[in-house]
Amino acid sequence: MANATHHINPPPLLLGAALLFWGWRAEFLPLAVMMATALEGARYVSLRWQFSDKDFNRLVDLTSVVVLAITVYLYATRSVHGIFILAQWFPMLIFLIVGTQTYSGQGTLPLSALFLTLRRRKPRQDSIVAQRIDIRFAYVVVCMLAASMVTARTPWFYVGICTLAAWALWSVRPRRYHLALWSGLLLSVIALGYAGHLGLNRLQVIIGDLAVDWMVSSERDPYQATTAIGHIGRLKLSDRILLRVKLPQQAKGNLLLRQASYNSYGSGIWRAIGDRFEAVPESPTLGTWQLGESGTPDAAVTVSGYLHRGRGLLAVPNGSYRIENLPAEFMKRNPYGAVKVENGPGVVNYTARFRPDVSLDVEPTDKDLHIPKRYAPVLGQVASELGLSKEDPNAALAALERHFRENFRYSLVQERQTKYTPLADFLLRSRSGHCEYFATATALLLRAAGIPTRYATGYSVQEYSGLEDIYIVRRRHAHSWVLAYIDDTWRDVDFTPPAWVMLEDQAAPWWESIYDLGSYIRFLFSRWRWSERNGQWADVLIWLLMPLGLLLGWRLYFKERIRRARSKKGHRQPATSGPGRDSAFYRIVKYFEQLGLPRRPGETLNQWIRRITDGDDSAMDKDALQTALAFHYRHRFDPEGLMSNDRERLQSTVSEWVARHR
Repeated sequence: MANATHHINPPPLLLGAALLFWGWRAEFLPLAVMMATALEGARYVSLRWQFSDKDFNRLVDLTSVVVLAITVYLYATRSVHGIFILAQWFPMLIFLIVGTQTYSGQGTLPLSALFLTLRRRKPRQDSIVAQRIDIRFAYVVVCMLAASMVTARTPWFYVGICTLAAWALWSVRPRRYHLALWSGLLLSVIALGYAGHLGLNRLQVIIGDLAVDWMVSSERDPYQATTAIGHIGRLKLSDRILLRVKLPQQAKGNLLLRQASYNSYGSGIWRAIGDRFEAVPESPTLGTWQLGESGTPDAAVTVSGYLHRGRGLLAVPNGSYRIENLPAEFMKRNPYGAVKVENGPGVVNYTARFRPDVSLDVEPTDKDLHIPKRYAPVLGQVASELGLSKEDPNAALAALERHFRENFRYSLVQERQTKYTPLADFLLRSRSGHCEYFATATALLLRAAGIPTRYATGYSVQEYSGLEDIYIVRRRHAHSWVLAYIDDTWRDVDFTPPAWVMLEDQAAPWWESIYDLGSYIRFLFSRWRWSERNGQWADVLIWLLMPLGLLLGWRLYFKERIRRARSKKGHRQPATSGPGRDSAFYRIVKYFEQLGLPRRPGETLNQWIRRITDGDDSAMDKDALQTALAFHYRHRFDPEGLMSNDRERLQSTVSEWVARHR
């Protein structure tokens, strides 16, 4: 059976242009120049190697193992973002395969080299196994896709993509259509594509924002998606270490790190109304993000922690105006001080610079004074009894702090009751609760006194680790407190009894020190794993592929004794060949060509025969021609081919037709 070869030779310089475009976009231009020179230079070098199918199999297998290993590593260290990095590197990873095909005597790859399942089949029994393909056009597409994986895009990116696509399509355009029609259709597609590109880009931003908001929504509240007011049971008992913090000297082992703020309360749930996130521009210094204007006095806190799949909310002090040493692709901030990052490393070690006396949160609105009607009577009663007043907010804070310190206690366990709402029961009867009860009561009582407030969630930094010589923040250190607008700025207000720290520490299990050691080892390993930058790993990858290429050359040259052959000048292999080239129908084709009726460029056999026979059906025996043509098409393109009796019928039909017309 004749081997089927699917071979379309790319036009000169297209491969090189695609590689240069990829190198420019992915910042691998020097490497891309060398790769492009190697591939395009094959047109001017007659030296070729005669590789066997086994050689191609080994090369593809070796490349597959390398790609798989890099894929596993990138996904483990960069999560989903690692797949995009892999896509950018792909032209580099499969270059040896393309180069080997280009400099092979066959000029194509066996299809079985790309599919392990085909290697077990026998070529004589399966025509698919005998097929060969040219992957150079596919390699052009790979380069274009890899270039599109780079996030930073300019109008020149779309120009380059369209130029390469038009160049490739020009070489395989149907010749039967007028050039003006083909060009007009191409320009229309480019214009529509650009409009779609802008629309999809905008849609991607919107969907991305919604997706990220959904993914990190559970992190806005350290305990759960909403507050725990009214929930029964023991809370905050996890010993998991989330953050490692280096505090400024003036903090003296006590600092609140905020993740989110909320301004609307109802039915036991705090919500953030109007918390639209906006992009934070990155400063010229890599990894530095300016949140607001700097000032004095200022302080700095360094936080180390994990980002789930490269994204999450940062824990920062109130008044943070700059984030340093945070390599991420995007950072966004909402008006209430929540800061989230996207496409960052799995482990971060950032520094937050902040002003303790000035907050950057948006000024108060009516939402910051709103009290639900069902709570107004109780809150008004307590505020009146304590003499809370907007005229003297500092006195109101002092009175409220004294009231909670003298008359309330901290507890992780809440008793079941049905007479009051959870908040009313906390204020009037039980006077016992965890930090969310104290924070919610403080926020609403100050609102009853006319002082704008917001509910804040985050972590309290208080535990020093002698093992790590740093402060550590566990999940049980998750905390809630209040932001009160006093003296034209938002101030942290926390009236939860200090005993909560001791009570939660007492609930820690005896094996906590063993767990801390394991957590520290895991953190050190994770920090080392994420310490490398993408550019450094790209350099390692290049140096890894070079010895692999040398190893391949040594293996083929010394072990397989490769035969070298120079191709004859001016000799060209046919563009296509395959089953059916021995069809008897070509006798009819030769007959018409001898009559001076050749096929036009781009004209199919069916169109050619119809053009010749129009108006002369009887003389040309049109029915016999169509019958023979139908058998010929089956012989050429049907994977099953022709049965022996159909092939004999094709032969007899053609012989009879030729005999009648001689």
